[in-house]
Amino acid sequence: MSSPTISAPDDLDSSFDYSFQVRSNSKIKTRPLHRCSGQQEVQKVPVKKLFASAFAGICLLDTVSAMPLARPWRKADVTTPAYTITQAEIVTELLPAMQASNIVATINGLTAFKNRYYTSQDGVAASDWLYRQWLSLANERRGDIAVEQIAHPGFPQMSVVLTIVGTDLADEIVVLGGHIDTVHDDADGDDDTTENTRAPGADDDASGIASLTEAARVIIDSGYKPRRTIKFMAYAAEEIELNGSRDIAKRLAKADIVGVLQLDMTNYKGSDRDIYMCSDYTGKAQNKFLVDLVRTYLRAPLYPQSLTTGWTRCGEEGSDHVSWHERGFAASMPFESAEGEKNVHIHSEHDTLGNSDPSGEHALKFGRLAAAFAVELGAGR
Repeated sequence: MSSPTISAPDDLDSSFDYSFQVRSNSKIKTRPLHRCSGQQEVQKVPVKKLFASAFAGICLLDTVSAMPLARPWRKADVTTPAYTITQAEIVTELLPAMQASNIVATINGLTAFKNRYYTSQDGVAASDWLYRQWLSLANERRGDIAVEQIAHPGFPQMSVVLTIVGTDLADEIVVLGGHIDTVHDDADGDDDTTENTRAPGADDDASGIASLTEAARVIIDSGYKPRRTIKFMAYAAEEIELNGSRDIAKRLAKADIVGVLQLDMTNYKGSDRDIYMCSDYTGKAQNKFLVDLVRTYLRAPLYPQSLTTGWTRCGEEGSDHVSWHERGFAASMPFESAEGEKNVHIHSEHDTLGNSDPSGEHALKFGRLAAAFAVELGAGR
């Protein structure tokens, strides 16, 4: 594709340099690469220099949406948690109540749609379906829980958000997300999805949504009331430039987002360890906190052996955590396997439950980690 004309968006900090690279559809193309500062003339930059810049305080942007892909710093005006584990009494009661069968049921419900593409009728219907599912989780006797659909400019699929309003620290927000949309790629890795294309997306990302749904269910059923506000988000159009999460992150750019967890693909165990932490486009301190949560809670007697963690790079395509990371919020993405050993069936008609973990047990690990993260970070420590 040819290089489009670009300029930095007006809501970004002009004191930073911004690096640009071209995306095509849902895939990031590593060439041609550019660098510019503010509105200055675009100049070419070698590939190695661009990737080195990502770890030197320079933001990476894509030229289509002109939004930053990575901003390796944390906003100074948001609450920094202590990352201490203090809620064992609550968490240890919640986690055994979570069931893999519930995760499988949610995956089956989402994959019943032909696809969940961000512009298709089924993509819109899948959002409506999940809205009703999450609405059914909300206890009508509790006025602190709300479920809503978020409309976005330019496409019909809506994101779904379930909010548990905090008590005395309600302005501090914990975000847990996954994406509801799917895509089908051709042999070259380019998006060829049409209205009638089969793209079930069982692993990518019905699994992440199912893990989050089970976490939300057990937290709500327990009657737990967090000090901080907790938001569960099912983003639209992740496969297309992260458009849904970028829109939401932009709307909440001035909010006190304490931490963000992304679950994108949780039900395929392609590597020897159980949970892999993405080291790129994420927050180092929060990543360590998540590893501590695994070691504290995902062990005996819940599991015969303690679950194991590893580290991987989730790659230049990223997921919705990037939308928050680029705005300076602490974000993390635990992943189902090492990047080079992930599910090969994604973005195809073969991304089915049968081609991941039919039992849902692998995804349950991530659901339990999400529940622990929500309660511990929601405690306001």
